[in-house]
Amino acid sequence: MPARYKEIGRVANDLTKLVRQDRLNLEPCHRMLSWRQARPNNTNRKFYIEGNFSWSITVDVALDLMSRASNAGYLCAESHDPGEIAQSIIIEPGNAAYHDLIRMVLVADVLDETWINSSVVLCVQRNPSWRKAMLISPGNNVTFRSFTNDINYKAAYRKYVSGDGWWLDQSMLDAHPTAFNLWLSYLEQRGS
Repeated sequence: MPARYKEIGRVANDLTKLVRQDRLNLEPCHRMLSWRQARPNNTNRKFYIEGNFSWSITVDVALDLMSRASNAGYLCAESHDPGEIAQSIIIEPGNAAYHDLIRMVLVADVLDETWINSSVVLCVQRNPSWRKAMLISPGNNVTFRSFTNDINYKAAYRKYVSGDGWWLDQSMLDAHPTAFNLWLSYLEQRGS
């Protein structure tokens, strides 16, 4: 069954949007925010990887859009939503366990050369089959990606597997507002 959404609101700049929506065909309804980006031909980018490149934006754009979403009330969330974040892990170069933890968000491919020495905020949902991650490159770009270990989920890239065996989602990230609150807080504390 295809996903059904109800848009609640959005914040946008020239090409990038952060959309607050409810996913209606899950019980209970999942509250989420989704990144969207217009292509030059004005169609909406649907897939996280196009060509040999993963989607990314600058830290400044991410911070601006997430701050505006917060000010609009889009980062508020009700508890007990299955998409809610149960645990978060900060992964930063220099941490003793960095090389063990970064494997959870990188895939063994040229695709991830940009992200090898990234700082990461990894969020694990209450639904333990999903993880959502924000990666910040040393070059001040940021990407947001989803991983699953659900063998029944058909839209995962089977060739892009994290170091601990989770598949990268093909879709542009959608995540619960609690994840976006954690990511926004990290970016604000870090400074751009």
